[in-house]
Amino acid sequence: MSDNHPPTPKKFLTNQGENTLSKRLEKILPLTQDFDCLVGYFFISGFFRLYPALQLVKNVRILIGLKNEEVVHGLIQIAKDGSSEGTPSTAEIKTTFGGMLRKELVQAEDTLAIETGVRKFIEWIRSGKLEVKLYREQNIHAKVYIMTPEHPVSDVNHGYVITGSSNLSHSGLEGNLEFNVLLAEPEEHDYALHRFNELWEQAVDVKDVHDTIINTVENESPFACFTPYELYLKFLAEYFRDYRGDRSKLNADNLPQNFRKLQYQEDAVFTAQRMLKAYGGLFISDVVGLGKTYISALLALQLGGRCLVIAPPSLLDENSPGSWPRVFRDFCIPGHQCVSIGKLDEVIEQGVEFYKYVFIDESHRFKGDSTQRYELLTRICQGKGVILVSATPYNNTLDDIYSQLKLFQPARNSTIPGLRNLEAFFDKLRNRLKGLHRLDDAEDYVAAVEQNAHELRERVLKYTMVRRTRREVEEFYGDDLKKQKIWFPKVSDPVPLLYLLNRTESAVFTDTLESITSADFHYARYQPLNPEYYTGPIEERAVQGQRNIATFMKILLIKRLESSFHAFQETLARFIKSHELVLQAFDDGFVYTSRKHSNKVLEFMRKATTTPSMPSSRRRKPRSLLPRNSRRSSATTSHPIWRRCVGFKCRGSPSSAIRSGSSSSANSPPRSPKGSSSFSPSSPTPPAISRSASRRRWTIRRCFSVPHPVRSSGALSSPTSTPISNPRATTTASSSPPMSCLKA
Repeated sequence: MSDNHPPTPKKFLTNQGENTLSKRLEKILPLTQDFDCLVGYFFISGFFRLYPALQLVKNVRILIGLKNEEVVHGLIQIAKDGSSEGTPSTAEIKTTFGGMLRKELVQAEDTLAIETGVRKFIEWIRSGKLEVKLYREQNIHAKVYIMTPEHPVSDVNHGYVITGSSNLSHSGLEGNLEFNVLLAEPEEHDYALHRFNELWEQAVDVKDVHDTIINTVENESPFACFTPYELYLKFLAEYFRDYRGDRSKLNADNLPQNFRKLQYQEDAVFTAQRMLKAYGGLFISDVVGLGKTYISALLALQLGGRCLVIAPPSLLDENSPGSWPRVFRDFCIPGHQCVSIGKLDEVIEQGVEFYKYVFIDESHRFKGDSTQRYELLTRICQGKGVILVSATPYNNTLDDIYSQLKLFQPARNSTIPGLRNLEAFFDKLRNRLKGLHRLDDAEDYVAAVEQNAHELRERVLKYTMVRRTRREVEEFYGDDLKKQKIWFPKVSDPVPLLYLLNRTESAVFTDTLESITSADFHYARYQPLNPEYYTGPIEERAVQGQRNIATFMKILLIKRLESSFHAFQETLARFIKSHELVLQAFDDGFVYTSRKHSNKVLEFMRKATTTPSMPSSRRRKPRSLLPRNSRRSSATTSHPIWRRCVGFKCRGSPSSAIRSGSSSSANSPPRSPKGSSSFSPSSPTPPAISRSASRRRWTIRRCFSVPHPVRSSGALSSPTSTPISNPRATTTASSSPPMSCLKA
């Protein structure tokens, strides 16, 4: 058999390539006045392929000849004699026919061309340009398309007939392989038109067909003209599709006895589940008192995988209601483990690969990404779903949020929509604040902070955070709260209470307040690394941290003074004890500072002052005064410093110089360690003050006001450095014994 096929004659239409029925009709219909169709099936959604070519056609008649469908049969019976015996009722037929039509329109491709074609179909039915009838006598399987011009001309354009296998549908016009033939002889056209007119006269004109088509298209199909409110409801349904989720796991059978399932908590669970699936983690940051622990337990129950819970020790007591172990046990969460924040290294040693989700309570504690604990947490969270539980995830700086985000979002390959590079995004926010001072540039600073907050909410947090306030819960879930007889306590507006002071008390209060806030008070005891006096290497973060502490102490004194004179006196007493310990440390030769263990440092210093003195050869290294765990977890280093403007005249002696670890000449100035820069005090040495009962009064006044000049030759970052031997210094009245500072 030869592989060569003869060319398809122009009269034959097979829907192969460009030889389609739709293209041939598009060429003939613009020259046509009347277009008559005899088809077995008609699909309104396929009309879009022909309506542009039918624009100039004056009359369109569609005769549906196949009547074995229940709907068509019922319509014909009703049209015959109005009888519905043995057939569905009129209402049932209209409902069924409308359902079939609606199904067709729903399944149709959602394009503008199809919608326009459907609307043209309805428009032409209303205007009378298009008519639809059903043939009632017998089944007709023929498909015939007759095109008649306004002024037929023999041998030129008398009319055309196309007959074959194609129905008036998208598939019949161009989709399926069909076999149709084009007839152009006048006698062929006249015969076909005559037979069509006979069938048309015998067909049933069922007005319900038109009414049902129009009603279905305009009110019940995707092409209906929806009201703005209906569109809004549709938008909500689509937008919150994933929020609804499968809630079968949260039915009463799986929950603890007497547990009240609240709607706002349940909604938070499915919002969190969606965020977890999309971004690998999220913040659960409802305000205090809304049940974040219970929301987390419901989420763990819904997720179903093994969970690791990391929480502060105070929230891990199994006997305490509301603790993580107690709540997860009550909810029967399978395969969970609760561990303390301080035992992350043990968790890694035991293995974390079998956990699928990690819940981190008080996640704001991990806001710094440069600590060893953060590094351990990063290793634990890698490849797992991370749920950060904190009512205050953002405390001070943008890095608070950024560090926590990096536990589940890659810094340079984020999955947050429109924000691939988180690192660059947060750099931009930081740069916006760079160079702005909170007080000096208050207006610009506030504007920059507000802009950063807006961008952070809209570009990051709305995708990764569940957070509601009590007011929002009451507003949107008030009905559910009332139903379950739950209400939040009402907080009354503050009522001013005025304290009336007599003239003497008022003067004391005013003078004390002015002293506390005076520029002469530098709160130097809390700023030993002040760059004005300390010239060694230092981290800006450490300096800023000490400035913040000094400011906090000033505010604390003001608050205590405003509270009561008694509270102020008690606070002063504690401050004086703290300063006396620091002054004693100066005398002993070492001053200890610590960013993490300031309270413990004072505690150990207090213990050290109560131990008997011993020769310097037998004295333990100052580093041993720190707790063992703090020495292991923090980088420590020792630096020699000189106390020259401390605020009192040192009454040194050879023995005190020896205890300080140095020998001195009575007239020689102190020698600087190799590599250190020279130092010139910025203020003269204060007059001598003997250590007597007046020292307490002096301490709070002078130790707050005079900064300690510090200079160093060591590197702050060295984790293994030991105390450096003290340089020589004089023991005259104008100089002090040399010191060493251990920075923990």
